Amino acid sequence: MQWSLLPNAITIFRIVLIIPVVSALLSEDFLAALLLFFIAGASDGLDGFLARRYDWSSEFGALVDPLADKILLVFTYIALAIIGIFPIWFVVIVVARDVLVLGGVVFYSLFWEPVKGRPTLMGKACTFVQIGFGLITVFQLAVVALPSWVQTGGIYIVVVLCFISGAQYAWIGVTKVREVNLEARNS
Repeated sequence: MQWSLLPNAITIFRIVLIIPVVSALLSEDFLAALLLFFIAGASDGLDGFLARRYDWSSEFGALVDPLADKILLVFTYIALAIIGIFPIWFVVIVVARDVLVLGGVVFYSLFWEPVKGRPTLMGKACTFVQIGFGLITVFQLAVVALPSWVQTGGIYIVVVLCFISGAQYAWIGVTKVREVNLEARNS
């Protein structure tokens, strides 16, 4: 095995973990889901560490690693909605924001140029809070019930961050399209 491919193999492993995580959630085996979440989180940290420490980063890893996190997150939220833990409207907002951002990137890449940007600080904060809230939710289902305000507050914080980061990405996209079109007209 070529050691430089290890971070990508770990990322693929994290994608494969989505199936047992969702299965555990749907069967309401929350302790197993929590354990699998920790494994997924550890694998995310490990592949990032290896890629940076040994300069084993790749274009594939740069694209697929954040996508793996998002896919795990989206399917977790959908599973939690299916079993009645999260309200459907909440999951629709979370998924819609990700679909719009991804759709914007694909659209821009198809009609103008490949997107080379990195996630914004607000986008990273939104994803971090979504992951943390998903983890807290599964933790409280598996281990100890938390006060209801934790769940309610978490939902509203995630929604606010989804709207703010979604609007920020939309603004960046519109601004970039204007710049590219202006450059095309001036040349």
